[in-house]
Amino acid sequence: MNTIKHLIIIAFALLCAGCGGNTDEGKTDITNGTITLTADRMVICSDGTDAATFKVTVTDDKGNSRDITDESEIYFTDTDELLSGKIFSTDKAGEYEFYAAYGLSLSEEVSISALAVIPEVPADPQPDGKAFSHRMLLVQHTGATCPNCPLMMTSLKTLSENAEYNTAYNLVASHSYNGGSNDNAYSDAAKTVSAMFCSGSYPELTFNMSNTSTGHNYNDICKQVGNHAKTSADAGITMAVETSGNNIIATIEYKFAAGKVYRIGAWVLEDNIFATQSGATESWQHTHNNALRLMHGEKQNDRIYGTSLGSIKAGEKVEKILKFQLEEDWKAENCKVLAFVTEADAEGNYDIVNTVVCKTGEKIEYEYK
Repeated sequence: MNTIKHLIIIAFALLCAGCGGNTDEGKTDITNGTITLTADRMVICSDGTDAATFKVTVTDDKGNSRDITDESEIYFTDTDELLSGKIFSTDKAGEYEFYAAYGLSLSEEVSISALAVIPEVPADPQPDGKAFSHRMLLVQHTGATCPNCPLMMTSLKTLSENAEYNTAYNLVASHSYNGGSNDNAYSDAAKTVSAMFCSGSYPELTFNMSNTSTGHNYNDICKQVGNHAKTSADAGITMAVETSGNNIIATIEYKFAAGKVYRIGAWVLEDNIFATQSGATESWQHTHNNALRLMHGEKQNDRIYGTSLGSIKAGEKVEKILKFQLEEDWKAENCKVLAFVTEADAEGNYDIVNTVVCKTGEKIEYEYK
């Protein structure tokens, strides 16, 4: 932010505060706390009509929050120009950053991507269809410096070649061993997921959003895949994924066959990462695929289990447009997006309803039975 301009803004706010502007009848006194700016859309189409709507909240040190959107002002970060209203649209493609001002406090910045074209999901081939194919989630807890991890890699390669099982799951490789030392496939997201589900005994394979696990034994893995397989899923997912510079843009549509309370989430995975694998017995084991890079969501629970949709009706569809910013040494052309749906049981544990994976530059349809 431009420091001089912001000092002017604060000085103006102090002047106004001294004029008694906050003591008028019906006005709310300014309270101390953390100011947060959010937008309902992080990606919009630069057609002049598609728009993002902003919200501003203040949270005190006790965790109490209230909506102060109407009492705040929103500015463009690069020019400190005041946004007219709380809605942003544009006819020029680009990256736009904003911050909110409330009294003497400023929020962190929020970035909105305006794209000339937003990926469109394929047309629903069965508009009345409700019987979706099911794919569970396998999370491989691994690392390039883990000497025993090639044993798991070999078992998973064999599993991927077995027609009885290879359409029953999607695989995520969580490179978290030894804090990711000397491992190009390591990420903070992987560290978070393994800390949640891995017992710390590497290599380990966990199933769905649970601590149910196996080691590298192929027969044990097949047994667990069979135990977690379902004849159909209560939700289907269609997706289109494109790149924009070092960003990945995903349009994801979720369709629900049963009325329940659901959460939806998305993770970015990367293929073709070279990292010398300790204990490798074959050259292919130095190339790592399905490496977890990013998870969408503001809070950790949202990133891991998905963002809550609340109660959904049977037949309802929900569309989300998501933007992921990659780190400099990650290759967008080698990335793909894993989208998933979860639901909680009576004990509050989350189960995977369904998962799909879509590579950048591609689209996938709903997968019906």
